[in-house]
Amino acid sequence: MARHLTSNAHGARMHSMVLALLGASVLLSATSLSLAGSRKIRFQNKTGQDVNDLHVETKQGVTITSKSPFTRDSGVSGGSKHDFSDGTVAKEPVGGPPNEAVIEFDSGSPDITIKKDGWWWTKDGDRVGDKHSDTGGAVLSCAGGQAFGDGLVYVSIDHREGFFQTQRGATPELTTQMFADFCSSFFDVVNEMPLIQCTPLDPRQLELLGNVLGNPETALQIQIVHPDGGQSLELLPIDTGIELAIQGTCPGRISAIVTNAVPGSPVILAYSLNDRSGTPVPGCAGVQFSLRNATIVGQVPADLNGTAIFRGNVPQAACGRLKLQASEQARCVLTRVVGL
Repeated sequence: MARHLTSNAHGARMHSMVLALLGASVLLSATSLSLAGSRKIRFQNKTGQDVNDLHVETKQGVTITSKSPFTRDSGVSGGSKHDFSDGTVAKEPVGGPPNEAVIEFDSGSPDITIKKDGWWWTKDGDRVGDKHSDTGGAVLSCAGGQAFGDGLVYVSIDHREGFFQTQRGATPELTTQMFADFCSSFFDVVNEMPLIQCTPLDPRQLELLGNVLGNPETALQIQIVHPDGGQSLELLPIDTGIELAIQGTCPGRISAIVTNAVPGSPVILAYSLNDRSGTPVPGCAGVQFSLRNATIVGQVPADLNGTAIFRGNVPQAACGRLKLQASEQARCVLTRVVGL
Protein backbone atom coordinates (compact mmCIF):
# COMPACT_ATOMS: atom_id res chain seq x y z
CA MET A 1 0.00 0.00 0.00
CA ALA A 2 1.44 3.34 -1.04
CA ARG A 3 0.83 6.32 1.25
CA HIS A 4 1.29 10.08 1.08
CA LEU A 5 -0.35 13.13 2.63
CA THR A 6 -1.93 15.94 0.64
CA SER A 7 -3.93 19.10 1.44
CA ASN A 8 -7.29 20.44 0.28
CA ALA A 9 -8.24 24.03 -0.52
CA HIS A 10 -9.35 24.63 3.06
CA GLY A 11 -6.06 23.50 4.52
CA ALA A 12 -7.37 20.20 5.84
CA ARG A 13 -4.90 17.35 5.54
CA MET A 14 -5.93 14.46 3.34
CA HIS A 15 -4.60 10.95 3.15
CA SER A 16 -4.25 9.24 -0.20
CA MET A 17 -4.39 5.49 -0.35
CA VAL A 18 -4.04 2.91 -3.07
CA LEU A 19 -5.65 -0.41 -2.20
CA ALA A 20 -3.99 -3.20 -4.16
CA LEU A 21 -6.13 -6.23 -3.39
CA LEU A 22 -5.82 -8.98 -5.99
CA GLY A 23 -7.58 -12.23 -6.69
CA ALA A 24 -10.90 -11.28 -5.11
CA SER A 25 -14.28 -12.17 -6.57
CA VAL A 26 -16.86 -9.43 -6.97
CA LEU A 27 -19.88 -9.70 -4.65
CA LEU A 28 -21.37 -6.27 -5.35
CA SER A 29 -21.81 -4.12 -8.38
CA ALA A 30 -20.51 -0.55 -8.24
CA THR A 31 -22.65 1.30 -5.73
CA SER A 32 -23.22 4.94 -4.86
CA LEU A 33 -24.27 5.81 -1.31
CA SER A 34 -26.63 8.61 -2.29
CA LEU A 35 -29.92 6.72 -1.93
CA ALA A 36 -32.96 8.52 -0.58
CA GLY A 37 -34.89 7.34 2.46
CA SER A 38 -37.93 7.98 4.63
CA ARG A 39 -38.85 7.23 8.23
CA LYS A 40 -42.09 7.54 10.16
CA ILE A 41 -41.79 7.74 13.98
CA ARG A 42 -44.33 7.57 16.80
CA PHE A 43 -43.28 9.89 19.64
CA GLN A 44 -45.10 8.80 22.81
CA ASN A 45 -45.89 11.27 25.59
CA LYS A 46 -44.86 9.79 28.94
CA THR A 47 -44.28 13.14 30.68
CA GLY A 48 -47.49 13.07 32.74
CA GLN A 49 -48.52 16.43 31.27
CA ASP A 50 -50.33 17.72 28.21
CA VAL A 51 -47.81 19.08 25.66
CA ASN A 52 -48.28 21.29 22.63
CA ASP A 53 -44.88 21.31 20.95
CA LEU A 54 -42.32 18.70 19.82
CA HIS A 55 -38.71 19.60 19.06
CA VAL A 56 -36.66 17.17 16.91
CA GLU A 57 -33.06 17.43 15.71
CA THR A 58 -31.82 14.94 13.13
CA LYS A 59 -28.30 14.17 11.96
CA GLN A 60 -29.40 14.57 8.36
CA GLY A 61 -31.31 17.30 6.63
CA VAL A 62 -34.94 16.21 6.32
CA THR A 63 -38.24 17.24 4.79
CA ILE A 64 -41.40 16.73 6.82
CA THR A 65 -44.19 14.97 4.90
CA SER A 66 -46.70 14.50 7.78
CA LYS A 67 -46.84 15.75 11.40
CA SER A 68 -49.99 14.62 13.20
CA PRO A 69 -51.47 16.19 15.33
CA PHE A 70 -49.45 19.33 14.63
CA THR A 71 -50.24 21.77 11.85
CA ARG A 72 -47.11 23.94 12.01
CA ASP A 73 -43.39 23.26 11.57
CA SER A 74 -41.06 26.18 12.18
CA GLY A 75 -38.07 24.30 10.76
CA VAL A 76 -36.63 24.81 7.30
CA SER A 77 -37.45 22.18 4.68
CA GLY A 78 -34.28 20.15 4.23
CA GLY A 79 -32.93 21.29 7.60
CA SER A 80 -32.02 19.26 10.67
CA LYS A 81 -33.99 21.21 13.34
CA HIS A 82 -37.79 21.14 13.44
CA ASP A 83 -40.29 22.54 15.96
CA PHE A 84 -43.81 21.17 15.61
CA SER A 85 -46.65 23.18 17.17
CA ASP A 86 -50.33 24.14 16.87
CA GLY A 87 -51.45 20.78 18.19
CA THR A 88 -51.82 19.00 21.54
CA VAL A 89 -50.66 15.57 22.68
CA ALA A 90 -52.53 14.84 25.90
CA LYS A 91 -50.93 13.16 28.90
CA GLU A 92 -51.14 9.41 29.23
CA PRO A 93 -54.61 8.32 30.36
CA VAL A 94 -54.94 6.16 33.46
CA GLY A 95 -54.78 2.53 32.43
CA GLY A 96 -54.47 3.38 28.75
CA PRO A 97 -51.65 3.60 26.19
CA PRO A 98 -49.71 6.87 25.87
CA ASN A 99 -50.92 9.49 23.43
CA GLU A 100 -48.47 10.23 20.67
CA ALA A 101 -47.40 12.33 17.72
CA VAL A 102 -46.62 10.65 14.40
CA ILE A 103 -44.03 12.41 12.24
CA GLU A 104 -42.78 11.31 8.82
CA PHE A 105 -39.33 12.39 7.63
CA ASP A 106 -37.86 12.24 4.11
CA SER A 107 -34.19 12.69 3.30
CA GLY A 108 -31.70 12.42 0.48
CA SER A 109 -29.80 10.05 2.78
CA PRO A 110 -30.92 6.43 3.30
CA ASP A 111 -30.11 6.82 7.00
CA ILE A 112 -32.43 9.09 9.04
CA THR A 113 -31.39 9.27 12.70
CA ILE A 114 -32.12 11.59 15.60
CA LYS A 115 -29.19 13.23 17.37
CA LYS A 116 -28.23 12.25 20.89
CA ASP A 117 -30.61 14.09 23.25
CA GLY A 118 -32.18 15.36 20.04
CA TRP A 119 -35.90 15.36 20.81
CA TRP A 120 -38.13 16.62 23.61
CA TRP A 121 -41.62 17.86 24.43
CA THR A 122 -42.48 21.44 25.38
CA LYS A 123 -45.58 23.25 26.58
CA ASP A 124 -46.00 26.93 25.74
CA GLY A 125 -42.28 27.11 24.98
CA ASP A 126 -41.01 25.42 28.16
CA ARG A 127 -39.48 21.97 28.01
CA VAL A 128 -41.46 19.18 29.66
CA GLY A 129 -39.60 16.06 30.78
CA ASP A 130 -36.20 14.83 29.66
CA LYS A 131 -34.39 15.07 26.36
CA HIS A 132 -34.39 11.81 24.42
CA SER A 133 -32.39 10.01 21.73
CA ASP A 134 -33.08 7.24 19.24
CA THR A 135 -33.65 4.22 21.49
CA GLY A 136 -33.15 0.49 21.14
CA GLY A 137 -30.93 0.82 18.08
CA ALA A 138 -28.03 -1.40 17.04
CA VAL A 139 -26.11 -2.56 14.01
CA LEU A 140 -26.52 -6.26 13.26
CA SER A 141 -23.33 -7.58 11.67
CA CYS A 142 -23.10 -11.01 10.05
CA ALA A 143 -19.79 -12.59 9.02
CA GLY A 144 -18.11 -15.95 8.50
CA GLY A 145 -19.11 -18.90 6.34
CA GLN A 146 -22.39 -20.69 5.73
CA ALA A 147 -24.84 -20.78 8.63
CA PHE A 148 -25.33 -23.94 10.68
CA GLY A 149 -28.94 -22.92 11.30
CA ASP A 150 -28.72 -22.78 15.10
CA GLY A 151 -28.49 -18.99 15.52
CA LEU A 152 -31.41 -17.33 17.33
CA VAL A 153 -32.18 -13.61 17.68
CA TYR A 154 -34.99 -12.19 19.84
CA VAL A 155 -36.74 -8.96 18.81
CA SER A 156 -39.52 -7.04 20.55
CA ILE A 157 -41.14 -3.64 19.99
CA ASP A 158 -44.51 -2.08 20.79
CA HIS A 159 -45.62 -5.15 22.79
CA ARG A 160 -44.88 -7.47 19.87
CA GLU A 161 -42.09 -10.03 19.85
CA GLY A 162 -40.58 -12.71 17.66
CA PHE A 163 -37.57 -14.97 17.14
CA PHE A 164 -35.38 -15.08 14.04
CA GLN A 165 -33.53 -18.33 13.36
CA THR A 166 -30.68 -18.61 10.89
CA GLN A 167 -31.11 -20.97 7.96
CA ARG A 168 -28.67 -23.80 7.41
CA GLY A 169 -26.42 -23.17 4.42
CA ALA A 170 -27.23 -19.46 4.14
CA THR A 171 -24.35 -17.11 3.33
CA PRO A 172 -23.81 -14.01 5.53
CA GLU A 173 -25.40 -11.90 2.81
CA LEU A 174 -28.48 -14.14 2.68
CA THR A 175 -28.80 -14.22 6.47
CA THR A 176 -28.67 -10.42 6.50
CA GLN A 177 -31.40 -10.19 3.86
CA MET A 178 -33.54 -12.75 5.67
CA PHE A 179 -33.26 -10.79 8.92
CA ALA A 180 -34.31 -7.62 7.06
CA ASP A 181 -37.38 -9.49 5.77
CA PHE A 182 -38.10 -10.69 9.32
CA CYS A 183 -37.98 -7.12 10.64
CA SER A 184 -40.46 -6.00 7.97
CA SER A 185 -43.08 -8.27 9.58
CA PHE A 186 -43.21 -5.83 12.54
CA PHE A 187 -45.67 -3.41 10.94
CA ASP A 188 -48.14 -0.88 12.34
CA VAL A 189 -51.22 -1.24 10.14
CA VAL A 190 -53.09 1.68 11.74
CA ASN A 191 -50.33 4.22 11.07
CA GLU A 192 -49.14 2.46 7.91
CA MET A 193 -45.51 2.31 9.03
CA PRO A 194 -42.75 -0.19 9.84
CA LEU A 195 -42.08 -0.47 13.56
CA ILE A 196 -38.41 -1.20 12.89
CA GLN A 197 -36.31 1.02 10.64
CA CYS A 198 -34.00 -1.46 8.90
CA THR A 199 -31.31 0.23 6.77
CA PRO A 200 -28.65 -1.80 4.92
CA LEU A 201 -25.18 -0.41 5.56
CA ASP A 202 -23.58 -3.06 3.35
CA PRO A 203 -24.56 -6.62 2.33
CA ARG A 204 -23.61 -7.94 5.79
CA GLN A 205 -24.74 -5.14 8.08
CA LEU A 206 -28.13 -3.68 8.99
CA GLU A 207 -28.81 -0.57 11.05
CA LEU A 208 -31.84 -1.23 13.24
CA LEU A 209 -33.82 1.59 14.86
CA GLY A 210 -37.12 1.53 16.68
CA ASN A 211 -39.85 3.76 15.29
CA VAL A 212 -41.68 3.97 18.64
CA LEU A 213 -39.85 6.42 20.92
CA GLY A 214 -40.28 7.83 24.40
CA ASN A 215 -41.58 4.75 26.21
CA PRO A 216 -39.22 2.06 27.61
CA GLU A 217 -42.10 -0.45 27.59
CA THR A 218 -42.52 -0.26 23.82
CA ALA A 219 -38.91 0.48 22.75
CA LEU A 220 -37.03 -1.79 20.37
CA GLN A 221 -35.11 -4.61 22.06
CA ILE A 222 -32.77 -6.98 20.25
CA GLN A 223 -30.88 -9.87 21.82
CA ILE A 224 -28.78 -12.67 20.34
CA VAL A 225 -30.15 -15.64 22.26
CA HIS A 226 -27.90 -18.27 20.68
CA PRO A 227 -24.94 -17.78 18.30
CA ASP A 228 -24.83 -19.60 14.99
CA GLY A 229 -22.13 -22.26 14.79
CA GLY A 230 -21.02 -21.22 11.31
CA GLN A 231 -21.55 -17.47 11.29
CA SER A 232 -20.71 -14.58 13.59
CA LEU A 233 -23.79 -12.57 14.56
CA GLU A 234 -22.89 -9.40 16.46
CA LEU A 235 -24.88 -6.44 17.76
CA LEU A 236 -22.73 -3.33 17.53
CA PRO A 237 -23.42 0.07 19.11
CA ILE A 238 -25.11 2.41 16.69
CA ASP A 239 -23.65 5.72 17.79
CA THR A 240 -20.22 6.35 19.29
CA GLY A 241 -20.33 9.98 18.19
CA ILE A 242 -18.02 9.70 15.20
CA GLU A 243 -19.18 8.55 11.79
CA LEU A 244 -17.56 7.13 8.67
CA ALA A 245 -19.10 7.70 5.25
CA ILE A 246 -17.91 6.81 1.76
CA GLN A 247 -18.21 9.06 -1.27
CA GLY A 248 -17.63 7.61 -4.71
CA THR A 249 -18.21 4.24 -6.34
CA CYS A 250 -16.41 0.93 -6.40
CA PRO A 251 -14.29 0.40 -8.44
CA GLY A 252 -12.81 3.85 -8.67
CA ARG A 253 -11.66 6.73 -6.55
CA ILE A 254 -13.34 7.12 -3.16
CA SER A 255 -13.18 9.43 -0.18
CA ALA A 256 -13.52 7.94 3.32
CA ILE A 257 -14.83 10.82 5.45
CA VAL A 258 -14.76 10.73 9.25
CA THR A 259 -16.92 13.33 11.01
CA ASN A 260 -17.72 14.39 14.60
CA ALA A 261 -14.22 13.61 15.86
CA VAL A 262 -12.55 15.77 18.51
CA PRO A 263 -10.84 18.62 16.58
CA GLY A 264 -7.11 18.00 16.38
CA SER A 265 -7.39 14.36 17.45
CA PRO A 266 -5.51 11.79 15.38
CA VAL A 267 -7.87 9.61 13.34
CA ILE A 268 -6.79 6.15 12.17
CA LEU A 269 -8.36 4.36 9.20
CA ALA A 270 -8.09 0.57 8.87
CA TYR A 271 -9.32 -1.96 6.33
CA SER A 272 -9.74 -5.71 6.05
CA LEU A 273 -11.50 -8.36 4.01
CA ASN A 274 -12.87 -9.94 7.20
CA ASP A 275 -15.27 -8.06 9.48
CA ARG A 276 -14.84 -10.25 12.55
CA SER A 277 -13.23 -8.42 15.46
CA GLY A 278 -9.69 -9.08 16.54
CA THR A 279 -7.29 -6.25 15.63
CA PRO A 280 -6.11 -3.97 18.48
CA VAL A 281 -6.35 -0.22 17.92
CA PRO A 282 -2.88 1.33 18.34
CA GLY A 283 -2.65 3.49 21.45
CA CYS A 284 -6.05 2.37 22.84
CA ALA A 285 -5.62 -0.43 25.38
CA GLY A 286 -8.40 -2.99 25.23
CA VAL A 287 -10.08 -1.46 22.13
CA GLN A 288 -10.26 -3.55 18.95
CA PHE A 289 -11.33 -2.86 15.42
CA SER A 290 -14.30 -4.98 14.33
CA LEU A 291 -11.98 -6.27 11.61
CA ARG A 292 -9.77 -9.34 11.62
CA ASN A 293 -6.13 -8.90 10.53
CA ALA A 294 -6.79 -5.26 9.72
CA THR A 295 -4.27 -3.12 7.87
CA ILE A 296 -3.78 0.47 9.00
CA VAL A 297 -4.14 2.87 6.07
CA GLY A 298 -2.69 5.76 8.02
CA GLN A 299 -3.39 8.52 10.52
CA VAL A 300 -4.39 12.16 10.05
CA PRO A 301 -5.60 14.82 12.50
CA ALA A 302 -9.21 15.94 12.48
CA ASP A 303 -9.64 19.53 11.35
CA LEU A 304 -11.35 22.30 13.33
CA ASN A 305 -14.73 20.89 12.35
CA GLY A 306 -13.81 17.41 13.58
CA THR A 307 -13.43 16.01 10.05
CA ALA A 308 -10.68 13.79 8.66
CA ILE A 309 -10.63 12.62 5.05
CA PHE A 310 -8.83 9.70 3.45
CA ARG A 311 -8.75 9.38 -0.35
CA GLY A 312 -7.70 6.60 -2.65
CA ASN A 313 -8.41 4.22 -5.50
CA VAL A 314 -10.23 0.93 -4.98
CA PRO A 315 -9.77 -1.77 -7.66
CA GLN A 316 -12.51 -4.01 -9.00
CA ALA A 317 -11.07 -6.97 -7.06
CA ALA A 318 -11.93 -5.28 -3.74
CA CYS A 319 -15.57 -4.45 -4.48
CA GLY A 320 -17.97 -6.35 -2.28
CA ARG A 321 -15.20 -7.50 0.07
CA LEU A 322 -13.44 -4.46 1.49
CA LYS A 323 -14.40 -3.33 5.03
CA LEU A 324 -13.32 0.03 6.49
CA GLN A 325 -13.40 1.35 10.06
CA ALA A 326 -11.92 4.43 11.73
CA SER A 327 -10.77 5.19 15.26
CA GLU A 328 -10.65 8.59 16.95
CA GLN A 329 -7.65 8.46 19.25
CA ALA A 330 -8.59 11.21 21.72
CA ARG A 331 -11.46 9.16 23.17
CA CYS A 332 -10.54 5.74 21.70
CA VAL A 333 -13.96 5.41 20.04
CA LEU A 334 -14.74 3.63 16.78
CA THR A 335 -17.00 4.27 13.83
CA ARG A 336 -19.12 1.41 12.60
CA VAL A 337 -17.73 -0.82 9.86
CA VAL A 338 -18.52 0.35 6.34
CA GLY A 339 -18.27 -2.01 3.37
CA LEU A 340 -17.61 -1.38 -0.30
